[in-house]
Amino acid sequence: WGSTAATLEGNINFLGEVQTLTAGFEVGVNDTNLADSVAVTSSDGTFTHEFTGLDAQTIYYYRAFVIYNDEPVYSDIAQFKTRNNDNGTESSPLIIESETDWGEFVAAIQNGAGSGADAAGDYKGSEIVDGALGMYFKIGNDFTLTSSNITVNGFKGILLGDGKTITLDNSAGYGTDFKGLFSTIYNATIDSLNVLVAQSITIPSPETVDNNGFGLLCSEAYSSSVISNCTLSGGENILLNCNEVRFGASALVGSVNNSTITKCTNNLDVDGYYVAGIAGLMKGGTISNCTNNAAIKSESDGYYVAGIVYSI
Repeated sequence: WGSTAATLEGNINFLGEVQTLTAGFEVGVNDTNLADSVAVTSSDGTFTHEFTGLDAQTIYYYRAFVIYNDEPVYSDIAQFKTRNNDNGTESSPLIIESETDWGEFVAAIQNGAGSGADAAGDYKGSEIVDGALGMYFKIGNDFTLTSSNITVNGFKGILLGDGKTITLDNSAGYGTDFKGLFSTIYNATIDSLNVLVAQSITIPSPETVDNNGFGLLCSEAYSSSVISNCTLSGGENILLNCNEVRFGASALVGSVNNSTITKCTNNLDVDGYYVAGIAGLMKGGTISNCTNNAAIKSESDGYYVAGIVYSI
């Protein structure tokens, strides 16, 4: 695998008395027309060649050959696929620009979160392992999420919102596995992302939220994560109802664990038991330069509400 280059290696099992052989590879995008050919010499039975200038995210077919008695002898045809040119670096982030892309992003992080040898996800041809640790993603367009299966779990990368807006518009409601756009993040960054709620949302009691909090952008931020320059909004009479969540709900982030929330704004009204506009539970870290412009309220006496953070 490569982005726009691929190195092929061949092996001649038996040279006999021949000291050197001419060998090589044929490559092409059609298995019936392997147009790109290169020949090299081999004296120890192995031969390699790097093909450059290939197209990204393209399937290529290839076969090895060796010249014996002035005639080519071919291997079986095999194939490889080049990766995306956008390889997840700061200068070349992976782009998320539609609901389909977001679904693939969710699946890639989930598939790459395990610890086994095969624990790897794929997003647009780029391998995702260990929660996309250190990888860069960028929101390319405004788009709307209509599905309930939209939660990213265990993210460890950098998401650049670029001032774009993700709209939540699911008329069917959300199940107990819904824990916001991000359930847990570790040493991650979410920057300059706008979230717009198109319909009032009632959060069922998530199965693991009782001691850790719920947030519509992110439920749990750990290990020096940074959430910055993000805005959460809703139209007139749009409400985030967290009455089923009995501990630590917030419009933006459920619990902050040795992490930083800065320059974020909440414009979405919230109703619940222990609720706030920016963060529900503060378990270490910093909240700075954040603003709540929404109504934060409780329908029941004896519970606590706050504009910024309700528990420190």
